[in-house]
Amino acid sequence: MMSIVKVSPKYQITVPSELREALGLQPGDKLLFHQKPNGEVVIRRVPRVSAQQLAGSLARASGKMIPYVPLEEARRITYDELAQRMASELQQTDSPSSIEGGDAK
Repeated sequence: MMSIVKVSPKYQITVPSELREALGLQPGDKLLFHQKPNGEVVIRRVPRVSAQQLAGSLARASGKMIPYVPLEEARRITYDELAQRMASELQQTDSPSSIEGGDAK
């Protein structure tokens, strides 16, 4: 398959419909442009990867078992830990030693 496309003033191109169909492209998909040493340009679709598919990829790379945590659960844990850290910092700044001039910050 061969097509000629025109580059717009904003350096944009329209991917021909035959190529969109052949690659299974959807709006929002990403394309990888790779220039070979001989000047030839290869265009590839970047595979869509979900969080579920990525789950455990760091564990596989590190050799450690890291359990999958759903995104909402991870957010809740992060917010809870952040709240505890902030509360602890507030307690430290409100401690008698800092109020009485024990610490000059």
